Amino acid sequence: MKTREEIAHTLKELRMCSGLTSKEVIDQLQQQGVIVSTKTLYGWENAHSQPNADTLLLLCAIYGVQDILRAFGYSEHLIDFTITNRPQKIDLLKRVDKLNEETCKIVSAFIDGLLTSK
Repeated sequence: MKTREEIAHTLKELRMCSGLTSKEVIDQLQQQGVIVSTKTLYGWENAHSQPNADTLLLLCAIYGVQDILRAFGYSEHLIDFTITNRPQKIDLLKRVDKLNEETCKIVSAFIDGLLTSK
């Protein structure tokens, strides 16, 4: 679980990277029916408070975030959420993730061969 400070830092970083001013973000939120003040936005970016889930998703859309989990640092944990009862698979997936594209294709073809020979 991410701390409030980590989420705040990410929100601020996303806004800065998107090149949007706080006013532009507030205007875009307002167009979606979310009314917030500059103070509120800065509060989210400085860990004084947090946006609700709907507003967080809107902010991510405004900032152009395509992979919310990865943007907030959860990519390493995604595998753990889906196959937690199979530690050997988690380890295998983490190792495969470190391979280059060409080697991944070779591994994939090998696995396909194993599956079709059953």
